Amino acid sequence: MTAQPTAESGPNLRPGVVVADKYRLLEAAGEGAMGTVWKAEHTTLGHTVAIKFLHGSVANAAEPRARFEREAKLAARLGEASRHITRVSDHGVTPDGTPFLVMEFLQGEGLEVRLKRERRLPIALVAKITSQLSRALHVAHAAGVIHRDLKPANVFLCESQDDGGLAVKLLDFGVAKATLEHDENQSTRAGALIGTPNYMSPEQISGGTVDARSDLWALAAIVYRMAVGKAPFGSGALSELAMRIVATEPPVPTTLAPDLPHEFDLWVKKGLAKKPEDRFQNARDLSDSLSMVAGISASGSTGAYSAAAAERLALQLGDSVGGLQHTLGDSQAGTAMAPVRPRNRAALVVAIVAVGVAAGVGAFFVTRARAPEPAPAAAPAPSPAPPPVVSPTVTARPRSPRRRPIRPRCRRR
Repeated sequence: MTAQPTAESGPNLRPGVVVADKYRLLEAAGEGAMGTVWKAEHTTLGHTVAIKFLHGSVANAAEPRARFEREAKLAARLGEASRHITRVSDHGVTPDGTPFLVMEFLQGEGLEVRLKRERRLPIALVAKITSQLSRALHVAHAAGVIHRDLKPANVFLCESQDDGGLAVKLLDFGVAKATLEHDENQSTRAGALIGTPNYMSPEQISGGTVDARSDLWALAAIVYRMAVGKAPFGSGALSELAMRIVATEPPVPTTLAPDLPHEFDLWVKKGLAKKPEDRFQNARDLSDSLSMVAGISASGSTGAYSAAAAERLALQLGDSVGGLQHTLGDSQAGTAMAPVRPRNRAALVVAIVAVGVAAGVGAFFVTRARAPEPAPAAAPAPSPAPPPVVSPTVTARPRSPRRRPIRPRCRRR
């Protein structure tokens, strides 16, 4: 359904209008709190683009304009480095003073729209979406850029032009913080609340220092929403939500969605840890561990992964529960395995040890029970070797007491 432009979109934004002498507007494609997006075509090259216009009500305010310009610069730079970040190819201001930026046109739907329709997504799909978002964050964080507003509304799901599969795009760097650009005017006051409260990390919602690990916390919160069907800390007044994020733990995922693997509970505990140092420390580790929890191998296939990967998963998630021991021997290295449940594996270690001890103790007592008592002289001594061939007078079964004198002969030997 085509979005209808509003009065805030600007009086001159309508189908057929040419922007910057080269972009002809076709139809309104979407609208948000800060601006509206139009589908357009390049008048000479003919390709389709998306143009984002800042709403007239905020176009003349200094901070929204600064954010809009910052988004254009950061997205243009990062979009060249990652295909999972929406590319910006142009920006400018219309004759009536409305700022705009030109982006690649995406066909598909936002993650927020998908979740409203389906509520929950399969864990394998969650892992694939997270993998692509993590690649986008890896590029941004390596460039010193912190997004600060990760949420389902800023994630777009579209069809890949390469293989027809799922392609995920990270949108909206308007409130991003470029930590390596000392000359940029952030225009954000210390302690100002920037972002969407439901997906803010504890340090962000309390006005503390924010770094790349805050983005990772927000990504873990999005993962929780996709897999469980609800935001980890619910909704409500900002003060109540902030208190829950800072001081309480989210519901354990498997209590709300029992079909999820137990390892996902451990993953969430680490991903949403209150202290940044207790979380995943980079986007790659976060994504790789979630893929293993979902049973997705490095090649992207589902249902199996290597023993070495299982060990790495146990080590990563074990940090959040005091450490988990693995029982994978060298003979299993490199073999495909179904997802291993850390607690079950630990229980298996205990069971194996218990069985081994029981078997050893049982063998000891059985040996004692079967050990020969001092045998009568007539009985041959037990030996593991085959019984020797001896005289019939020694081996013959005694039929009367008269054959017992054979005993002294044995003692003389």
